[in-house]
Amino acid sequence: GVGVSSAVGGQTREHVRLARSLGVEHLIVAVSKMDACAYSQARFEEIKGALAPFLRKSGFADDAVAWTPVSGADGTNLVPRDFSFSPTGLTADDAKKRDDGDDDDDDARERRLERERALESFRSWYPEDDPKNLCLVAAMDAIPEPERWRPMPLRFPASELVGAGDRFLGPCAVGGKVEAGSVRAGDTVAVAPAGILATVKAVRVISSASENGGGGDSKNQVAFAGDAADIGLDLPDALCLVPGTVLCHASFPLVPATRFTVKLVTLDALRVPLLVGTTVVVHAYASSTEARVTKLVSSLDKKNGDVLRRAPRCVSRDAAAVVELTPSRALAVERFEDYQKLGRVQLRRDGATVALGVVVETFGQ
Repeated sequence: GVGVSSAVGGQTREHVRLARSLGVEHLIVAVSKMDACAYSQARFEEIKGALAPFLRKSGFADDAVAWTPVSGADGTNLVPRDFSFSPTGLTADDAKKRDDGDDDDDDARERRLERERALESFRSWYPEDDPKNLCLVAAMDAIPEPERWRPMPLRFPASELVGAGDRFLGPCAVGGKVEAGSVRAGDTVAVAPAGILATVKAVRVISSASENGGGGDSKNQVAFAGDAADIGLDLPDALCLVPGTVLCHASFPLVPATRFTVKLVTLDALRVPLLVGTTVVVHAYASSTEARVTKLVSSLDKKNGDVLRRAPRCVSRDAAAVVELTPSRALAVERFEDYQKLGRVQLRRDGATVALGVVVETFGQ
């Protein structure tokens, strides 16, 4: 977070960069606890000024970031002011009587008056009738929906294993989100990186991002791109199902990568430069494995991506480069330009994220 010194904390820095590396294109910055500073516009602008350059440097355009001052304690600017909701179950009249009862105490009356003055000041510099001043819920609704409906072969990366006690899905089931294509009961899919075929026994759509997803009864559901779903499979070996497994179209399977080239940006957490032979942990979607840097292809200009030097001796912190990685086992990744969600990787070392990148080329068996 941003503390009293207005410095961007380490966890905030890492989470922002991870979010950008995972494909997040829009951010909502909810500046919370505004009641603690009497809804000060100066404090809000101070935090915004401290964080905006870092977000810009991390890849978020100014028009892709919404800034929203909020207070959870007072419930200020969370929902539209005309929204009627009482978490305590009290009517507006009951709540007013309760608040009026607090005026029996001089200190309570003074605190209430101070709060009302602070809220009046807040509404003067953040008027709700200004279309640019959104509450938190309105800012969420204003985020544009991503385009998901390109005709592409099935890619369903599994993020978890579903419990074996599910009678509908059966003992071999995985959960995740359809990143491309569609899947329904009866389809034959390829399981990567195991390289075996399986039959889809059942599909349960958890949440649908499409108008057609989840239609019909539970046994005939269809999961489309963007839908979260659980999929039951009929396959001979359940041990090949692990988080990170990818279900693919049988005619267009994913080729597991035994080597792949990554265009990456190193972070401040990189204490020791990357060299040929350096060991890192590669995180790709829900899978992770150790990998070795086998080649430093080039160092790049961070601003325009131009090649600065071929075969550099090392890659230091806060730099851009293209490197070749060899994982300890075949990894289910794709080129970023083909499948963005399966083409993003994070490199970790000594418990910290040291680099973020995208896959530019894969080499299979």
